[in-house]
Amino acid sequence: MKNDLSDIAFQLSKLRKVEEECLKRLPDKCYLPEAINIIEEVLKEHGVTIVDSMSLIKGLETRGKVRVERSRGLAFVIKT
Repeated sequence: MKNDLSDIAFQLSKLRKVEEECLKRLPDKCYLPEAINIIEEVLKEHGVTIVDSMSLIKGLETRGKVRVERSRGLAFVIKT
């Protein structure tokens, strides 16, 4: 699962870079922000939430409420 999450993190980080460029060049026609939101919503439906890796999720993690996989600057919060 760690490799899968790492792959997802890598692809999302690439999408975010492309999103910035897309918004600069074609602000009226760039649909990447909506696409990225949909990807994150689908992951959330499967119990995976993506947060900034510097987020304060240690408390929940220590109490065993969630499992956190960190990869490429993102943290995947997985309900346990």
